[in-house]
Amino acid sequence: MVIMKHTYKITKANEWKNFSSILIVLFGIIVFGPIIFYLRTPNGDFFDYIPFLLIGFLLFFIPVSAIHLRYQSINADMEMLYDDMEKVIVIRDTKKNTVSEFGLDEIKHIFHTMTPAFSEKRMLWFPWDSYNYSDIFLKDGRKYRITSLMVYRLELPVGDKYEVFTSFYPYPNS
Repeated sequence: MVIMKHTYKITKANEWKNFSSILIVLFGIIVFGPIIFYLRTPNGDFFDYIPFLLIGFLLFFIPVSAIHLRYQSINADMEMLYDDMEKVIVIRDTKKNTVSEFGLDEIKHIFHTMTPAFSEKRMLWFPWDSYNYSDIFLKDGRKYRITSLMVYRLELPVGDKYEVFTSFYPYPNS
């Protein structure tokens, strides 16, 4: 008998998996930006275009940083344990010093918010496409939010209680 217990918390690997896309954008701007500006104005001074390159980078960096910090603040001191055999989830919050345990049969709904590209498992175009979060609503009224910094893609076997919502920018408001 194989016991399948999984422990999830914010790890550097999950943070890197989500945040590494901004480095691809930075690489593209550093490499292709000057080439494009040179081809458009071969006699012009390249240094005149540095502000445009910085603005282009910031247009992607600021939203990714905002969403990353928000996800970090939601699950900073939390740990989720999932037992495959018993179908039980334990959520520990060390900041609030609480432990909650519930079975999959106690789940009322799971709303998983992600970008359309991530939900369809397509190529991710924007740096924030890999960010997603799940709201777990229990029958007794409790609610938990699990972000992709903790569990990259939360897919629990709950059948029709699982629903996907797509959003261009999956920023959790409350």
